[in-house]
Amino acid sequence: MKTDLTCPVELWHFRLPTAEYPVVGLHLFNLSEKTVVSLQAAFLCFDEDDVQYARQVERVQDLEGKPRSAFEAMVAMEDGARAQRMDFLIEKVWFEDGTVWRRGAGPLTEYAFQRLEPSRRLDVLRQMAGEDAVGYPSDQGAVWVCVCGRPNAASASQCLRCERDKREQFTRFNQAAVETVIYRLDSEMEEKALRARAEAGRMQEEREQREMRRRRRVRRTAAVLVTLALLGGGAYAAVEYGIPAWGYYRAERMLEEGAFEEARDAFAALQDYRDSADMAMESDYRRAGAFLRAGNATALGSAEDIFRALGGYRDSAAQGNLARYGRARLLEQAGEYAQAAELYDSLGAFQDAPQRAVDARYLRGAKLLEELDYPAAREQFLALGDYRDAPQLAGDALYLPALTHLQAAEYAQAEALLVQLPERDAAALKLKETYYRWGDMLFEAGQYDLAAEKFLLAGDYLDSFLRASECLYEPAVQLMQAGEYAEAKERFDRILAYRDAEALSRLCAYYLGVAALEAGDLDGAATLLGEAGSAQGAAARLMETRYRMGEAALQAGDLEAAAAQFNLAGAYQDARTRAQKAQYDLGIRLTNTKEYARAAEVFAAIPGYPGAAEEATRARYSAAIQLLDRGEFALAAEAFTALGAYAQSPDYLQKALYAQASALLKDGDAAGAAELFGRLGGYLDAKERYAEARYAVARGALDAGDAAKAVALLEDIRSYADADALYLSTVYAQAGAALDAGDTREAARLFAMVPGYEDAQLKLESTLDTYYKSAYETARAAMAARDWKGAIGALDGLDLESADGEYADVGQMYREAHYQYAEQLYEAKKPYEALAYYKKITDYRDVADKKLTRSAYRVIGEWESTKGARFVFREDGTCSIEGKEMYYYARNYTLLAGDRPDELDVNYRIVNLRQNALSLEHTATKRLFKCVRVGGK
Repeated sequence: MKTDLTCPVELWHFRLPTAEYPVVGLHLFNLSEKTVVSLQAAFLCFDEDDVQYARQVERVQDLEGKPRSAFEAMVAMEDGARAQRMDFLIEKVWFEDGTVWRRGAGPLTEYAFQRLEPSRRLDVLRQMAGEDAVGYPSDQGAVWVCVCGRPNAASASQCLRCERDKREQFTRFNQAAVETVIYRLDSEMEEKALRARAEAGRMQEEREQREMRRRRRVRRTAAVLVTLALLGGGAYAAVEYGIPAWGYYRAERMLEEGAFEEARDAFAALQDYRDSADMAMESDYRRAGAFLRAGNATALGSAEDIFRALGGYRDSAAQGNLARYGRARLLEQAGEYAQAAELYDSLGAFQDAPQRAVDARYLRGAKLLEELDYPAAREQFLALGDYRDAPQLAGDALYLPALTHLQAAEYAQAEALLVQLPERDAAALKLKETYYRWGDMLFEAGQYDLAAEKFLLAGDYLDSFLRASECLYEPAVQLMQAGEYAEAKERFDRILAYRDAEALSRLCAYYLGVAALEAGDLDGAATLLGEAGSAQGAAARLMETRYRMGEAALQAGDLEAAAAQFNLAGAYQDARTRAQKAQYDLGIRLTNTKEYARAAEVFAAIPGYPGAAEEATRARYSAAIQLLDRGEFALAAEAFTALGAYAQSPDYLQKALYAQASALLKDGDAAGAAELFGRLGGYLDAKERYAEARYAVARGALDAGDAAKAVALLEDIRSYADADALYLSTVYAQAGAALDAGDTREAARLFAMVPGYEDAQLKLESTLDTYYKSAYETARAAMAARDWKGAIGALDGLDLESADGEYADVGQMYREAHYQYAEQLYEAKKPYEALAYYKKITDYRDVADKKLTRSAYRVIGEWESTKGARFVFREDGTCSIEGKEMYYYARNYTLLAGDRPDELDVNYRIVNLRQNALSLEHTATKRLFKCVRVGGK
């Protein structure tokens, strides 16, 4: 792989284009501390033979590559679907602060990186180094590759992308370190497995020993029981009260008969005899199981208590959960949803308890909704989030009580609920209805201002605007008549579309503006008189206000504000003169403070004021010098160019261009530098710097595989450094490539450019022979057979100008074939087919002064008669005569036309035909058309 280590943006991944989606998707990473807004990159496309077939340079704009972050870009590729692989080379990067990174002319850095496939080694590496690790670190001399995949300069002490320390990586995350960790983990796992197998064997042995002891106890007990039975009745008491085996036997019988509590007590009384303790728990276990099977709430509660008390005996914990689950189901069926949900919650992930808990809460919300407990229902449904239609039902918990309040004329309460449902169309309509009915109620109560407010809130509901207007208009008129203009205007402004409310609002603004003006409140007066608009007298008083504001600004020394206000004063008194004077004085002030660019703008705004034009030019000149001094060479050059021959502008322009070109060359923009150095001619060492820049561009083109561009660049700087040798070798290599590709014409052209280089002359002669021989022989045979068209076909596309030696007459042969074939077509009454061939050899024999001066060709063009009739004769033999599309044929003094090429039945006589004059006589009607050429020749 190759990369430019200085580039602030690196490519992580990209997606090749397809026929269905011919776009390259780029996943990039901004390594810098500045936001990337644009980049320019070259895309090199390679086909299935790994041959480059396309190079496309694109600038991607409107990016937002945050500092040290990944970002994406999409680029449409022409013919990109053919690409089997693609190289990507970033040439320029633009940052948000206006700075630009450019790739230098140096070669790319080559490196190799082996990405680990998904494996245990990669998993362990990521546990050690981090999730972004993709392979082992690698030192490759000129570069070292980080575990994250980023190549870095050999001198870099940490990774430019992930900022990992170089020394730490090669010490801790190398292949040997990873293999050591894997070996240690495998050893630990093997040791644990051995211990587990040993423990399992020991436990199995203990179980077998316990079983053998149990069997021996059973045999001994049976023997004792037989002996006791033989002793008879006298031994009954001893058997009854003194032998534990008999008690154990009786307890077993009780357990089998379902007397679980008695069996438990009997086993408990035997204490540690045999497995009595276990059998006592077994008795409780079976008793709890009987309760569980009973299935009612009390039994299930008892079963759960017993199973919980048994702790870890058998599957008591699971059976206890089952009993509690059954209780929850019974509660749910009984409509006790809150208690059911709590029980389901306490079961954790048991069976479908989590889902049952949600269902129970949903059913509880529905029940609360039915019971009209809307707040509790809404709280329940909101807690359920997006479950089923919970959001809709939560809205119903607001909407339904709102309807109740609306029906009861409790409009404030209805509003408070409906405004919480902005997404529900029905609620929005009901809210408008609420405002309307509320406004109606207030109107009836005589509270017109409040009523108007509600009617306006009702929007387009019924006649709300009309009702609001009725509430506001008359009081506003009364306020206006009473001189309360501010309050009247506020009401008019709310109903501007009603009757003449807008005009009255402006009139109020006028009165308020005049009052403010008389009170010395110039800002307030300007605002109000501006709002007054077309009110009578408002414009004049506004200009007066602006004039007085200009005077005030002058007194305060604010020339810019004064000029602006005097300009706004228009034709009032001497406002225009004073505006220009203030503008001029401002320009002088800015010039004195060396704010030349702004001063130039100020002077330019008053071109007719005495001295302003000269001051503007002087300010632009000084501003350009400032730009040059600040190193803004491009802007300075633009400014000096605009100044033309003023003062020393031409000298400064050359200086600016030279400095700009030098800066571009230093920043890696050799192409831009070459263009500027080329414009400077003999200025200082511009010619040498031009050659240097052009050479750098040529080297870049060669690096990018664009040999043709490199040759064109090197051609006129062959005396610079090793440019001549580079030119010769590149052209020779191009010629060889063209020859290998079978393009003998291009190969001959290129070999002819470097005849003295190596064996170029020999290859030129060989190539020309291959190039011309077959076509030449075919053409000669066709010429001998008078097959002019065949000869043309054989020679078409050949380089006729480079032929020499035995093929020197190929150009003559080609032109003669055209001439003879055109003559043949003309004699066959196909002058317009012949025209195409005549036009290819206009400088041959008598084509220009004789063949193309025939009537058939001289009529071609657009003509118009003195009475407005239009004739259009085209080169393809079609025409338009007085608006009708037809075919035509002209020869000597006859012009025929018709609807079909082989049926020219409309006959004209050519009475007169000169360069720009044509007279036609329609043979049948004797109608004469005197025409002139439209637009000249």
